[in-house]
Amino acid sequence: MANGWNSQAPIGTQGAEFSLSTMNFAGITISADINATGQAERNLAIEYTLNDTVGSPVWQNATITSAGSLGTLATNSSSANTITGNYVELSGGGTGWNNQITATIPAAANNDPNFAIEIVNASTGADDVNTSGAALNNSSGNWRFDNVVISGTAVPEPTAGIAMLGGLGVLLGFGKMRRASRKA
Repeated sequence: MANGWNSQAPIGTQGAEFSLSTMNFAGITISADINATGQAERNLAIEYTLNDTVGSPVWQNATITSAGSLGTLATNSSSANTITGNYVELSGGGTGWNNQITATIPAAANNDPNFAIEIVNASTGADDVNTSGAALNNSSGNWRFDNVVISGTAVPEPTAGIAMLGGLGVLLGFGKMRRASRKA
């Protein structure tokens, strides 16, 4: 595949996807470092799905909490050519890494075996511009990804907690039986 972006590609169809299980994890967050060349797409969205095993997954907007070191957090509520909600306007035009773009994912993604995220174009058509704000040339430009981290807080498996509670009950029962036998 050639380098470059298609300014007429639908929103959310150009970028990278990462699929993984979040089983036994809660509080899912994403962080990534991105270097965008001068002719790369400026507007970046982070989306997630709770089921990447179907033919047409339903992608939802993640809540972007930081636009990184060279980006700007933007919000769209009116243009049909840009994702509704928040997104990152990348800048720098190939002058460096936009470090620590971060996003949080709703609790619905906790313990999900079919979870996936994508870091994709947030705009199309007239809103699809390069990192300098000029119209895309559709023949060059790219994003480079590094340090893509999807993390969460480990949670114990429910069966392990039940087994521990059952074992605790047996130990308490033995303790009570032992005290009762001393009194007799």
